[in-house]
Amino acid sequence: IEVSESQMSDDQVGGAADSAIKRAPADRIALCEGTAPDAVDGASGLRAEVLAPPTITSGGQAEATLRLTNPTSIAIAGTLTPVTAGFLAVDGLVVWHSTPGPSVGEVPFSAPFVLLPGESLDRAVTVVAISCTADDDLIAVETGEFPADLPALPAGAASVGAALDVLIESPDGTVLLDLVVAAPVASEITGG
Repeated sequence: IEVSESQMSDDQVGGAADSAIKRAPADRIALCEGTAPDAVDGASGLRAEVLAPPTITSGGQAEATLRLTNPTSIAIAGTLTPVTAGFLAVDGLVVWHSTPGPSVGEVPFSAPFVLLPGESLDRAVTVVAISCTADDDLIAVETGEFPADLPALPAGAASVGAALDVLIESPDGTVLLDLVVAAPVASEITGG
């Protein structure tokens, strides 16, 4: 399934209370040197949490898990984007994030799901213990990847967070482009 914002009404994009507000896709809400985003439950009711690795080697990568849960009393059906956006933060500021994917209108939603009340599903998310700047973000937007020579994060406390775009399909045919963000959870950068 491919979705275009122009194919949806304003109140179907992003789940925002103010339908005039457009939002960035999941992989662009946590940018280098910006404030790490707080948890955001989806307008559909989906809730996200991160299961972070206890340690990440400086300069290395690790796998975390984004868990989506349906805490509502009704089934939630939809389709997930193929990539879960991850980020690392130190002292509340983003120091690394997944590089940008395609724009929201170009996102292929390719993983259908149905979550009954109380059910969860897990998505893998890779995080890398390197440090990026706002200038590195500009390069990543143009090229699709960060420069290869980003410095390793020094040893110390960090937080792992994640976000995901979800296309929700309601029984009445309404389509909602939903966003869920998991609050960053503690991890430790080791080595370096």
